[in-house]
Amino acid sequence: MALANLALLDSDQEKAVLNRLARFPEVVETAARNREPQQVAQYLLDLAGDFHTCYNAVKVMVEDDTLRNTRLALGLATRQVLRNGLDLMGLAPQRRCK
Repeated sequence: MALANLALLDSDQEKAVLNRLARFPEVVETAARNREPQQVAQYLLDLAGDFHTCYNAVKVMVEDDTLRNTRLALGLATRQVLRNGLDLMGLAPQRRCK
């Protein structure tokens, strides 16, 4: 299996998600210090929006193993941060049933 190479994430949409992910610790710290949990909620909403835009703009399932795995890793990192943020707020992600 090829490893993730973040340097391959060069589209504006991918960079937006990476930058948003990197800000998570800062947002949590500021929200806690200021006692403003809504900052975490707004951050999660913005992250979900950035990821949605990215997912619609770039093709994930490509032939290049490294690029594919890197884009999948970006999705997994986004999922983890969303889970962590929801957990901090005492919420659980809701699963859709069909």
